[in-house]
Amino acid sequence: MSQIDASLAGAASPAAEASLVQPRLFGLALFGIFLVAVLLTCNLLGDPDTHWHVATGRWIIENRGWPTQDGFSHTFLGQPWIAKEWLSQVVMHGAYAAAGWPGVAFLGAAAIAGSLAALAGWLSRRLAPLMVANLVLLVFLLSSASLLSRPHVVALPLMMIWVLGVLDAAERGEAPGWLLVPVMLLWANAHAGYTIGFVIAGVLALEAMRAAGPRWLPTALRWGAVLGAAFLASCLTPYGYEALLVTQKLFAGGGREAIAHVEEWRSIEFDLPGVVGVLLLVLLLAGLALQPWRNVFRIALVVILGWMMVRHARFALLFAFAAVPIAMGAIAAGPLGARLAAASSPASRLRPGFAAIFAAATIALGAALSPTVKINPETTPVEALEAARRLGLVDEGRVYNTYNFGGYLIAQRVPTFIDGRTDQLFLGGFFDTFVRTRRPEARAEFLEHLRRHNVSWALVKTGSPEARNLEAAGWVARHSDEIGLVLTPPSN
Repeated sequence: MSQIDASLAGAASPAAEASLVQPRLFGLALFGIFLVAVLLTCNLLGDPDTHWHVATGRWIIENRGWPTQDGFSHTFLGQPWIAKEWLSQVVMHGAYAAAGWPGVAFLGAAAIAGSLAALAGWLSRRLAPLMVANLVLLVFLLSSASLLSRPHVVALPLMMIWVLGVLDAAERGEAPGWLLVPVMLLWANAHAGYTIGFVIAGVLALEAMRAAGPRWLPTALRWGAVLGAAFLASCLTPYGYEALLVTQKLFAGGGREAIAHVEEWRSIEFDLPGVVGVLLLVLLLAGLALQPWRNVFRIALVVILGWMMVRHARFALLFAFAAVPIAMGAIAAGPLGARLAAASSPASRLRPGFAAIFAAATIALGAALSPTVKINPETTPVEALEAARRLGLVDEGRVYNTYNFGGYLIAQRVPTFIDGRTDQLFLGGFFDTFVRTRRPEARAEFLEHLRRHNVSWALVKTGSPEARNLEAAGWVARHSDEIGLVLTPPSN
């Protein structure tokens, strides 16, 4: 009889009772981490792109179709543009329609809590509770800057199901289950990052083939069948395989312009999340290096994910949630496995269902706290836009706007000069010119840029370089508050 069975029968020994305290303590610690996750992700609505994602979902519902060209800006109106993350955007709009911005915040908190719970549950079958709690905390710290109510977070649970599913299959020496095919179908329609799922699965398939020895061919065929079906499923989107092309164009084509200027595409910084990321990368590789030949495929994956994180800060979340289970699954099965699990008996591991309970409790807590989460005022020039409407500027002319105001303007049905959809639009030198001409020494080129696009009024951040350029050129302030400044040309 197991210690758990004995305790339920009322005949537990003191040692068994002591071992059963550990999951309770672990549960409290894990719930504490989830609580911190909800409380500290009050910045869930801090990103200006959240506005246009919700607005895109609204457009899809209102038009009962999917956009194929830009209808949100006046500078690139009619240019090819696809809502490659349409499913997440529709879900986000549904949350907004049901509960306003608190609903969107709650959606993000639920996705984060559920993903952390899935990771904790998977790790707890291999590691001691304290080790699991520490890893989950490090994952949260590393990914904290990317925990925003945007499609990549809405799709995070799907990514976790895929990654943990192919890892389990590799460890069992079997092909992944067919249920991962519909998971990929949903992921491909929810976020363009699904492509990394095939990289992870492909490398793990090589590991499974090597482990199969002489039976490598049947193993390869089984993996190939599932992954082939998953790839075909990923093309079942309103745009077919075009999402794959968007990713390719971003990194190999004109998208380099956006990568050069958008903050989340910059290299990782050595702040707290950056230090945690580099430290975690070193520790994971050191653990895998104890058995380099056995772990060669896991090392390759961690190096790929680590390089992506260091090169582009936005991939810190991917590294945190994918590289940790990829590495720790192999480390726990190696020489360090006994030590990492020595602090716990099987009875002290996280019981089946505990992770779901903690996630549900955190989701409930998130629902209670979500009304206190507010939209970032720095990206929502509410008073300034209302003033522009009263002045008749919105209906009569074309706006020049601060970059971070673009998402809010789309949500308010105002065609933008520029906004956050820079993976497909505002390229071909446009973004470079936008950034370069904000400097005082480029004022003449700045004004020419505005004339070229028939700009008749401006809504800019108060005190911004654009505001100083316009004021120095004689533009007249028609409204000013702490957030936004409305200006018109001298002739107006």
